[in-house]
Amino acid sequence: MPRPASVSGVVLHSVTLEPLSQVQVGFQPIAQRVPGRPLPRASGAVTDSAGQFRVDNLAPGDYRITLRREGFGIPRSTISSLRLRLDPADARTGLRLFMNPQAAVSGRVLDDFGEPVSGAVVQLARRVSARGSSSDIPGPSAGTDDLGNFRLPAVEPGRYVLQAVHAESREVLYPEPGGAVTAYAPTYAPSTTDPQQAEIIDARPAEEAGPVVIRLRREPVFAVRGRVLDAEGNPIPNAQIFLRSTTGFSIFLQPGHTRVLPDGRFELLGVPRGDWILTAFPRQRQAETRLALSTRITVSQAPLEDVIVRAAPQQRIAGAAVYEGEGTPDWRAVNIVVRPSGEAFGLASNAGRPGPDGSFQLTASGQGLARLDVVGRPSPGSYLASVHSGSDDLTNRAFSLEQGLPAPLRIVFRSGAARIEGQIDNRKPATVLLWPADPAARELQPLARSDASPTGAFSFSDLAPGAYLLYAVPPEDPLALGPGAAPADLDQRATRVKVEPNSTAPASLSIQEER
Repeated sequence: MPRPASVSGVVLHSVTLEPLSQVQVGFQPIAQRVPGRPLPRASGAVTDSAGQFRVDNLAPGDYRITLRREGFGIPRSTISSLRLRLDPADARTGLRLFMNPQAAVSGRVLDDFGEPVSGAVVQLARRVSARGSSSDIPGPSAGTDDLGNFRLPAVEPGRYVLQAVHAESREVLYPEPGGAVTAYAPTYAPSTTDPQQAEIIDARPAEEAGPVVIRLRREPVFAVRGRVLDAEGNPIPNAQIFLRSTTGFSIFLQPGHTRVLPDGRFELLGVPRGDWILTAFPRQRQAETRLALSTRITVSQAPLEDVIVRAAPQQRIAGAAVYEGEGTPDWRAVNIVVRPSGEAFGLASNAGRPGPDGSFQLTASGQGLARLDVVGRPSPGSYLASVHSGSDDLTNRAFSLEQGLPAPLRIVFRSGAARIEGQIDNRKPATVLLWPADPAARELQPLARSDASPTGAFSFSDLAPGAYLLYAVPPEDPLALGPGAAPADLDQRATRVKVEPNSTAPASLSIQEER
């Protein structure tokens, strides 16, 4: 019988670094069930007046650490570190955990007559981009009470927009003189249907933003009719229609009109003016290949007829992963995924995981250019060295979804990965972004990021040898959360670091503020 382990440490306020009492610290086992063997039991403790805790009698294994206290949340910078592996008889001491004071947003929703609206859905969205583009990531939501009031507690500090949707917007249409039809449109604070004109709400730690008043708008709405077809032009019956704005918010549609008929036809009622992404989700088994079924539409002054949502042809992608170096590869830790690149649209793909011999296959469909994203590493300290399809080097190159690949893929991993250990010079939390120094590789390689700790420490691991550019921004900076486009002046303002195989390079960074 393995001897149990123990863990002790302290929970600190991430801004003041003062100890936090009454924090529930939990240890949840991370393990797959083995037949005939029970899972390790979860355990925990509550911090005392000095913020300290101790948990004994923990079975050896991997654990996820949970932290709970009213008014506080877990900083994004520490989420990845809330995992712990305990060996038999481990006595782990000095664990330092952090919690953020959270914000709240409250207010009221009124109709176009200034009367309170009950049952409206209010949702925050973080504005996540800057430097030339913008999109919103939907966040916490709540309903309004009988007086139209709402309150969103436990909000991560940051800058948000706030949208409200009337309870009638899905089912009630208002006929107007001359044959026009209006409906309550999704409305941003204070009273606009244009997300770019929305009020920016600054949710600050341990403060309540508000009261924010949203006055809902009734806008002209129109019908959108069309068909859903497979790649050969045959109707796809019983799909579900989904509509969202190009900025990321979903639109509520009448539920009885979002189902595709047996002959592939659909009719959406109550669609406001604007640019939308229309997507169909076929009814299919989980193991079946996903279809790319999306199209862009623009609704302006009249019903939109004969919209065609057609599946892109499927491409079967096969290949083998190869490991060069020390150790034995564990291919279960690796996934190969097709991601959009540039103007790729309507992409659907499943992930391919190499088998014991390294072979894999997956399918993808869509339009435009895509890239291969190889997620995970087959052994600690390994890195992705190259991706080839025949003589074509796809390590830093996109390929056409319509044309597919000329030959099976060969993905090479090597041992001897590099590492960067760094420090923010004023010892403040930050988000550190990493790009390849080569501009061509920068366009295609996924952006890497590391959230520095509350004291400014950060690291990057499993790096391929070569040169990189490091750029630190405040955690709430839109660039830290956005799609990852590099600033135009990156080469002038970033810190260049070169790493060699099997080495750790130091880095010291200053936080770059928006100009």
